[in-house]
Amino acid sequence: MAPNPPSIAKHAFNCPRCNAYSNQKWHVVMASELLAGSEPSTPEALRENYSPDSRKLFTFEAGPTLVPGGGRATANLVNTYVSFCANCRKSSLWVAGRLIFPESDLVVEMNLDTPADIAIDYKEAAAIFSRSPRGAAALLRLGIQKLCKHLGEPGKNINEDIASLVKKGLDPRIQRALDVLRVIGNEAVHPGTMDLSDDPDTAMSLFRFFNLIVEKMISEPRHVDDVYAKPPPDKLKAIEHRDK
Repeated sequence: MAPNPPSIAKHAFNCPRCNAYSNQKWHVVMASELLAGSEPSTPEALRENYSPDSRKLFTFEAGPTLVPGGGRATANLVNTYVSFCANCRKSSLWVAGRLIFPESDLVVEMNLDTPADIAIDYKEAAAIFSRSPRGAAALLRLGIQKLCKHLGEPGKNINEDIASLVKKGLDPRIQRALDVLRVIGNEAVHPGTMDLSDDPDTAMSLFRFFNLIVEKMISEPRHVDDVYAKPPPDKLKAIEHRDK
């Protein structure tokens, strides 16, 4: 099943903490001033008041952790939320609709036949997806431009490269996938045209489109060539003679 990206608009998605698809409970964040007795305190001083085992809750790796109690909340931290995973029972922190902790690279696994120079762009797009879906889309568009060059096109104008591939017999469905990546990747970086931060599912679909394109344009031809090379040479010559 394809990953279901985290979003503040959902009650279930692939948890950024454990990666499992699970229900999420949402919490608003309340704030109270840190006090040591009657005096203002600091987070580090608060940490020192806990036992060595409990101090593990205050590490970066622990992330936000829901703990019942802890004093009376005196203020609402507006636009800040915590999602609590029903599977791993860990929490994630969101600000202004964006996942702040943990950083997540939850995307569709890359096709292993992706050329090495293009794989760099794919992996970078995956690494920034949760923070910048728009940036991820732009990187995938760059990967498509490099892929066209890998397939023998000039690689200077992606629209002209796709048109050339169509003339060479490109499957219309793959053409549409290429054009979707081209258009969305281009529009995403222009202010006011497309905000993928509000539509993570569309951004996620671009990774699936990218892998589909690599599968159809690189993987499948390679599989055919590998199998075609297995019959005895005399049989292959007979096939070539027939086709002439």
